[in-house]
Amino acid sequence: MATDTLPGDEPIDICQVRKGEQGISHFITEHIAPFYERRWGGFLRDFKQNRII
Repeated sequence: MATDTLPGDEPIDICQVRKGEQGISHFITEHIAPFYERRWGGFLRDFKQNRII
């Protein structure tokens, strides 16, 4: 999917995240909320409530 959205031949960084490991894995699993749990931003909240197109 990433290669379909990048312009040209841009490089892609890949990082394996494992629960219980230190470093970036710890930061991502313990300190960042999944996108499906995040609060709606102001624009999206208005869009959802008022069905703005």
